[in-house]
Amino acid sequence: MWNNFSKIILSNRILILVLFFVLTLFMAWKASFVKLSYIGSKILPQTDSAFIRYNDFKSKFGEDGNMMVLGISTPKLMSKELFNDWSLLASELQKLEGIKQVLSVGNLYDLQKDTLNQRFVLKQISGGAILRDSEMDSIKNRIYELPFYEGLIYNKESHATLMAINFDHKILNTPKRGPIIKTILEKADAMSKKHGVEVHYSGLPFIRTAVSQLVSREFVLFLGLSILVSAIILFIFFRKLYPVLFPIILVIVG
Repeated sequence: MWNNFSKIILSNRILILVLFFVLTLFMAWKASFVKLSYIGSKILPQTDSAFIRYNDFKSKFGEDGNMMVLGISTPKLMSKELFNDWSLLASELQKLEGIKQVLSVGNLYDLQKDTLNQRFVLKQISGGAILRDSEMDSIKNRIYELPFYEGLIYNKESHATLMAINFDHKILNTPKRGPIIKTILEKADAMSKKHGVEVHYSGLPFIRTAVSQLVSREFVLFLGLSILVSAIILFIFFRKLYPVLFPIILVIVG
């Protein structure tokens, strides 16, 4: 039986190669429509009670998975040089496509009383670049007088502060998320090198991007190593190039 099968293959090898080539082109064309999903996998079925309660919770209170956080800790936190650059970084990130809001120690608001109109108004504590040390001291004292931000935006004891970056959820689950995260890291790293402070990163958008990039690199590494190991094993058995080359080509095409 196997002799007849091999004779059929050898006598029709041109036709088989043509069919293999056509099928390869067809699969490559269909593969061009494959897209990577940036939405988290849904483990539970849509009819599960926990999944239903989770969706109900999101519809009432929203979703907090669109926040990225940058943090620094340095005694130079309230120096005008670092304060200005930290505020400038927040302003630059605010202008990026897909960023809804950026909150940092440089753009905090103070609730003040409007006696004329008998209402409360929000006034930004820092109105722009700080040029004098006395102005910086005044802003620092005012920020420290507001207990609402203590432990939320800054910590006086550890000289730490954070910057909260709110992503547009429409951009968050698209391929545009990666370039936005990359731009944020580049701008933050530039400021970090300028002042010699370490910037820490956290938040679900950053973690998801870092994990997806890690998985992508590991997938390429695993594929390359598997092809290399297969080639070495085939070469040990056959001791020739052709019996190794064509099976490896078939594996790569597959």
